[in-house]
Amino acid sequence: MEDSMDTRYLLLFILWSSHIYLGNAEGTAVKPRLSLEGTLPVLTGHAVTISCELQSTGWIFYFYKTTSDSQPVSVSEVNSYSISSVKVSDGGQYWCRAGRGDPLYHTPYSNEVWVNVTERPKAVVSLQYNWTEVFRGETVTLRCDIKTRGNPDWEYSWYRKGSSLSGNQNLYTFTATSVYKDTFTCKGTQRSVQMESDVSEPFILSVFERPTAVLRRLPQTWFTEGDLVTLSCEVRGSTTGWRFHWYKTAPYSPELVYVLHESRRYSLQLVSDSISGAGGSYTLSPAALRHTGVYVCRAERGEPAYHTEFSKAQPLFITGRSSASLVIRPNRTQHFTTASLSLSCEVQDNSTGWRLRWFTKREEISECPSLWTTAAGPRCSTAQLLPSDSGVYWCQSDCKYSHIVNITVHSKKSTYLLYNVYPQFN
Repeated sequence: MEDSMDTRYLLLFILWSSHIYLGNAEGTAVKPRLSLEGTLPVLTGHAVTISCELQSTGWIFYFYKTTSDSQPVSVSEVNSYSISSVKVSDGGQYWCRAGRGDPLYHTPYSNEVWVNVTERPKAVVSLQYNWTEVFRGETVTLRCDIKTRGNPDWEYSWYRKGSSLSGNQNLYTFTATSVYKDTFTCKGTQRSVQMESDVSEPFILSVFERPTAVLRRLPQTWFTEGDLVTLSCEVRGSTTGWRFHWYKTAPYSPELVYVLHESRRYSLQLVSDSISGAGGSYTLSPAALRHTGVYVCRAERGEPAYHTEFSKAQPLFITGRSSASLVIRPNRTQHFTTASLSLSCEVQDNSTGWRLRWFTKREEISECPSLWTTAAGPRCSTAQLLPSDSGVYWCQSDCKYSHIVNITVHSKKSTYLLYNVYPQFN
């Protein structure tokens, strides 16, 4: 009988001792303490650990999300629940409790802990200027933008094909020294709060050969003073950010730039009223005799300025309104060798000083070609044309010009093409 009583007391003691850990000095049950470990603020991709702390051992730990009566998101003998790369959907309210023994006894639920997950800031690489292409020799500035609330003090890292580049600013500047295609990425770090952005998507930079400005050919090159003449320039395949400057041939001077065109060297002077470079057009309104010359254009953009190659030359002839006219006999512009031709200047008023002018690719000649017969009027003629007689003819008196005539002399066996010529103007 006494042995039976001792066994009963022993069982009661064991049962009581199995619950003694749940109480404190006042006999109140102790609930675990839940805490959040990791970098704050919590950004997507961060590692997060939630710890459930009790002073005693031998527990199984239950972790809950959203509501304490939901199914546990983790059951483990370890007193922590870890997420190696947190997502926005992992954010919310968490609890824990512990259990042990058989039958299983649970502690009260812990305090709640909020895990606020913020989308990691995204870095974006773009060109500083709103260009769609870059050319060899051009200064390139890439920009790294990170959109966040407020204005955090970011420190930037740049990468080219995954290799780190020097510099920690949001702008990365370099010179494109060759033609290539490359990829650049960036990211930002805010060390004061241990925040790091995502690495940007690769930015593909294509570098092309230096472009040449294109001066649109005029349907005609001879105009009368007072006419409206518009020259147009463009950079084909590229329309963004260009400023256009216009140049005119000028007498040689060492400080002037020059271009070579068809094996001939031209000194160029910037046209003063085109310096603003607004748009790709230059308008002579009205055209005057002083506008006669050979024009080229080129474009620039960026800071420091990057220049295209010069365009091809465009000759422009402005003639004065005069009473003289160039008379051709026979009256046509296409002729054959061995045929005869007569040119004369006929003046309607009493003005004097008129002379014939002839211009070819080789040289400019006053009056008539050397083998022609000259006469007063002025008049010149030949009984047998040569292919070298092809050229541009007009009558001139000081700054007054007659209309211009292109004369082409063809061989009877093959066609002789008119020279594409650019005169030097007195």
